[in-house]
Amino acid sequence: MLKHEFESLTGLKINESQYEVINGMYGCSNNQTKQDFCKMFMAMELMSHVDYVVNLKVDKMELSRNCRKAEEEAKDQERQVVRWVNKYQAMEAILKATGTALADMGMKLKEGGAE
Repeated sequence: MLKHEFESLTGLKINESQYEVINGMYGCSNNQTKQDFCKMFMAMELMSHVDYVVNLKVDKMELSRNCRKAEEEAKDQERQVVRWVNKYQAMEAILKATGTALADMGMKLKEGGAE
């Protein structure tokens, strides 16, 4: 059923999100005519249910966006930790090399000849 057909048969003005839900409902309505579906829709006051489903879809999209954002932030944090670990390991290697060089110099001084 087209959006304008639903609006004409029910007297309701709907947006695209609402139309998607309503059209899905119509597709599952066991081959009812458009007229019968619209009568049933109005008699059962289903518009509030349509709005509920639309809001759920919006909430789901927002939750999905928030999850993607959280995943990106977690990856950024992970990259930062890797950079810190790499810096720490580099500094540790420098300190170890410096300590070894100082120890060697100390040994040479003890032996009596610094170069």
